[in-house]
Amino acid sequence: MATKNLLKTFDKRYQIIEHDGGYILYDKEGKSNRANALYLGKFYLSTDGTKFSFNGTYHDTVDGLINAMEEHNKKLPFDAEIYNPMYRKHCMIEMALHDYLKSLNLTWDFAKRKYDITDAYGQPICSVFFDVKEDTTEGKVNRYIRDGQWTEIPFTDLDSAIGAVNEVLALYCISINAATMNVLNGLTSARASQIFDKTFSVKTLSVYTEDAKQKTIEYLEKELKILKGES
Repeated sequence: MATKNLLKTFDKRYQIIEHDGGYILYDKEGKSNRANALYLGKFYLSTDGTKFSFNGTYHDTVDGLINAMEEHNKKLPFDAEIYNPMYRKHCMIEMALHDYLKSLNLTWDFAKRKYDITDAYGQPICSVFFDVKEDTTEGKVNRYIRDGQWTEIPFTDLDSAIGAVNEVLALYCISINAATMNVLNGLTSARASQIFDKTFSVKTLSVYTEDAKQKTIEYLEKELKILKGES
């Protein structure tokens, strides 16, 4: 009876699902990126059914429990929703890697299941894939090189999965940076006053011209804003 009374103290905005000896709490009014209700955390009840237990700490009130969950979630490296124990193991890894790669401004190609570093024209210059074994935290991160050739790094958990992504991207970016720096260091200060992008339209049988220099400037300004945290 004490247990039921304690669970009744939650406001109607909260949804509770019993799970493996505990209770998963959702906020139906919270903003969720992946579900209809925002996942807050999993709690337990004390033996006498008079207190909430979360993360090894007891709370007498719903507000105290929710505050503890929200503070805990702020410190997590990824969206708290991916830690929902209702998800299967591989789902957590997939969601974390997706969020991480998106945070690095890679473009998600849903059809080809890949993440791209793109140039100013939206063309992929580096493609990253990952694969997680079903219901495990094991998998591999790949970088496409050319037909029949790729780089592959295995992982066994979330930390090593992030490390695999970092390794793949760092190796590529460092090698490209070294090559471009060699070219830039060898260039003189002379520059063309005009650069044009030409596009042939099959529909109109016409050639369209765009100012490539302005497009490059806009692209660089956009990247600078990202680096400064302004967008």
